[in-house]
Amino acid sequence: MAVLPFGTKAGAQKMETNVSMRPGPASPLDFGARTIEFVCETLQADWGCFYLLDAAFEPNTFCARGVPKELYLGYIDRNMRECDPLHPGRLNPKDQRRFTLLSDPNLQFPVEQRHRYWKFLSSFGVRHTGEMVFRHQGRAIAGLSLLWRKKAVLPESAGFGMSVHSYVEFNAGTQWSWMQVPDVSPQLGLTVREREVVQLACSGCTNADIARRLKIGVATVKTHLINIFNKAGVSNRAALVNRMLTGSGSARLSQ
Repeated sequence: MAVLPFGTKAGAQKMETNVSMRPGPASPLDFGARTIEFVCETLQADWGCFYLLDAAFEPNTFCARGVPKELYLGYIDRNMRECDPLHPGRLNPKDQRRFTLLSDPNLQFPVEQRHRYWKFLSSFGVRHTGEMVFRHQGRAIAGLSLLWRKKAVLPESAGFGMSVHSYVEFNAGTQWSWMQVPDVSPQLGLTVREREVVQLACSGCTNADIARRLKIGVATVKTHLINIFNKAGVSNRAALVNRMLTGSGSARLSQ
């Protein structure tokens, strides 16, 4: 099916008539997959990644379309979270961000870190990127990362993207009763604290980030990671993330 022009009347009609965000029960990954398909086709994005957000605005329960595993692993391994101006972890409770392009001149972020992040994305042929954050009853509950490799995205395109965002946000709110963040990899026999560490590690947090968020020492985080590595049968953080991607944990990417 041909992709409709970004921001056209035909694109708006597609939003109204060609997508069925059917009510639950369903899984977050099912909703995420349908959301990505719809948004990527409507906004002509090449790649997309849907995720749920925990109470600290950290992403987990990923579902992706087209995103190379190397990009996701590189994001974790090279600590791109620290220089990603669109990371939802930088939201504060009063932040009203809905749909934001990385090229937005109002986006406040250190130039050198933004350049580092852009260099990373460019190495995968990405030309533009944007983020949608969806809310329910005032709380950020989910998000969607969008990446464009072929199409020039103009600043005025954000207006149409906001309309798409509002449509998805409404559907996410109506299905929130079943769209809860599941436990990560219960079959590995992880403790509750170890599951928390895995979720944060797979969202790109450093050991110091994890320690701060969980209010524990960095040495304790390292001990948890060693125990997690042993239970998951891996030897380092990158291997753990890959294990989550290819296993059945909540950090899994569904292609």
